[in-house]
Amino acid sequence: MIVRRYFLCFLCIAILFVLGTSPLSALSEPIDVSRECSLRICYADNGSGISDIEVKIYRIADTSADAQMELTEEFDDYPVRINSVTSLSEWKDIATTLCSYISKDGIEPHDTAVTDRSGIAAFEGLETGLYLIYNASAETDNGTFVFDAFMCHLPTVGTDEYVYDAEMNPKGIEFIPSNEELEYKVLKLWRDEGRTDDRPEAVTVDILKDGDIAKTVILNSGNNWSYSWKAVDDGSEWSVVEKDVPDEYYVSCTVRETSFIITNTIRQAPTDSDPTPPVSDAPQTGDTFPLMWCIVVLCMSGMLVLVMGVWSMRGKTNAAKK
Repeated sequence: MIVRRYFLCFLCIAILFVLGTSPLSALSEPIDVSRECSLRICYADNGSGISDIEVKIYRIADTSADAQMELTEEFDDYPVRINSVTSLSEWKDIATTLCSYISKDGIEPHDTAVTDRSGIAAFEGLETGLYLIYNASAETDNGTFVFDAFMCHLPTVGTDEYVYDAEMNPKGIEFIPSNEELEYKVLKLWRDEGRTDDRPEAVTVDILKDGDIAKTVILNSGNNWSYSWKAVDDGSEWSVVEKDVPDEYYVSCTVRETSFIITNTIRQAPTDSDPTPPVSDAPQTGDTFPLMWCIVVLCMSGMLVLVMGVWSMRGKTNAAKK
């Protein structure tokens, strides 16, 4: 009886833990795709709002009632993956990749706002869907205060319901050009389960400086799929875009200081239909413990408690007999 009581107590606590932390609990209700959304973004430095920042947003994808996303017509030709994304780092890379395409192709924003004295940029009457909030910056006495681009799904995921009026607080850093010569590098990686025969013999990459093509290079096995160049750190913004991505691949770009890593990932049939829309708080975007593994751990832990309880009862019985 004692063992059973302990086990039931543990089971109840564990179930509450699983249900309380699983993002599926918030996604159980359908999205009202006809409902208007709003987005308030606060741009601040140490709690003080920064005014007069131009903020551009782009509507990247439509969303369905079950939170499956499909690229809008304007972005349908870009080979980026937006479903079955499982980490915040992937969403960051997707934002970086889309910004490069937008910069190169001169795509007009879905909407634009300017921050007020409190550092707030407000957008009203937005459709549900996946949005890109473009890079934003403000001039300082010494350099530039920079806010990186990020993705936002409207509605976002709240504690137990969808939130159609979202608020974001991106973090920024002050960038001060060194005016020294730096070495930049672009590197090509393949994530295709070693299918070397499916890879093209070479890829073409445009290197952009402040949105304009500064150089076009060819990456192949002969140069170890990489290219380096030097430039003075004068505050210019460098980015890269792979041209003519093979149909069998998605593309993403990771930026690490002065290195650009372009990754081609083989397209495969999705194995998980659960959506992973980006929301305002990090734990809810991806990086969550899968529900199935929670159940497995729950069962194994319950069995362990049961075995320990039986062993303890036997020990007490044997001691009583002596």
